[in-house]
Amino acid sequence: LFDHIVHCISDFLDYMGMKGARLPLGFTFSFPCEQKSLDEGILLTWTKGFKATDCEGEDVVTMLRDAIKRRD
Repeated sequence: LFDHIVHCISDFLDYMGMKGARLPLGFTFSFPCEQKSLDEGILLTWTKGFKATDCEGEDVVTMLRDAIKRRD
């Protein structure tokens, strides 16, 4: 899931001619999470018919950051 999100971000930056730019990023994750801090949220459960393996109980911010690192 997060690799796909990063792929979409990368495609958008490429389309806008901003590939390689370092920009601030915020995102909304509309699933139940326990927010530990401003940049840490543990996914409690999937809702709305979504299901991705190995995500529940994990920090969604860390998963997004790891996907970005894999893309670099």
